[in-house]
Formats: sequence, C-alpha cells, structure tokens
Amino acid sequence: FAHAETIIPFITLLGLLRDPVPIYANSSSQTISNRLWRTSVISTFTANTKMLLYNCSQGSSPLFLVKLMHNEKEYQFPKCQKMYCDLQELIAIYSDEIGYDFNELCQARDIQTTDWKTV
Repeated sequence: FAHAETIIPFITLLGLLRDPVPIYANSSSQTISNRLWRTSVISTFTANTKMLLYNCSQGSSPLFLVKLMHNEKEYQFPKCQKMYCDLQELIAIYSDEIGYDFNELCQARDIQTTDWKTV
C-alpha cells in the first residue's frame, strides 16, 4: 500500500496500463475514453500493488512463479508471456530498469536452491 506518488512511478516502471498509442490533444473522444492510463483509477489517493510468489518446485526442479496484482485485480506482467511469470524471466526482464544485482541485494548465492522462507 502506498500513496499515488509512489505507486504511479512503480506502475510506470513495470509498463503496466500502458496505452498502445499516445494520447494527444487532438485524439478522438473514443481514444481518450478508452485509454488505460487513468491516474484517477490507478491511484486515486492510495493504492496497492503486490507480487505473489508461488513455489511450484517439484523434486529437484525449482520453479518459482510470480503473479502481479494492482488494487486487488490480476494483471499480466507486460513483458511476460503468461499470467504467472517465471521468477528467472521476471528478473531478466526488469534487471536493466532496476539497475542493481538481484542476488547481491537479496544475498542469495544461488537462486535455484534458495530457501525463500528465510530470504
């Protein structure tokens, strides 16, 4: 949960609710009415964005999936192919935007064998 001044830059970083075409002053009323980027809906005063981590590992095959929710509604990560994004893929997608080393930040030496309950 956070104020609009925190949520809106985060949603922008994720690429969520990005309109397929830019909105201009001379855009049609239909284009304006159907736009995705609406700050009055994205974060009126406060909002919540959460990422749910699922451990789907089986045997020695680790698999962690992440689901994105914003204001209690499910969203697909814009650059992921599925609603439940593979954690490794998610890290690769956003590592350049974030600008830091995930393993160093989380002190995880090997993400494949990390016990997520203790991280």
